[in-house]
Amino acid sequence: MGLTAAQWISMIILIVFPVLWHLCYPIGKILEKKIIPNQAIREDLEWIANTAVRQVEQISENSSNAAKKQLAMSIAMRFCKVFEVPFLGEEIIDGAIEAAVFMLPSKSPGPPPVGS
Repeated sequence: MGLTAAQWISMIILIVFPVLWHLCYPIGKILEKKIIPNQAIREDLEWIANTAVRQVEQISENSSNAAKKQLAMSIAMRFCKVFEVPFLGEEIIDGAIEAAVFMLPSKSPGPPPVGS
């Protein structure tokens, strides 16, 4: 007397799925521990860079771009220390600041007024 198709499916569900679950669950937990902190650090870095760039734009509108960038770097480094964000290297902070500057609205004068 052999097993029917429904019995085979039931046996697979009752035996194979729990075994796969016990094999895959620890791997998922390890990946979760590696991915989520990196995402939080990335969000913190983005906030720090955006805040530093906006602060520099408010403080020193007439400074050169190099001076603004240096000031934004020092503000961002100070924020990293205050908020205990792991130091990622000056290149990463520099890149985040460049991205934040790129996302600033442009200050083009716009079209001339009508009738002039």
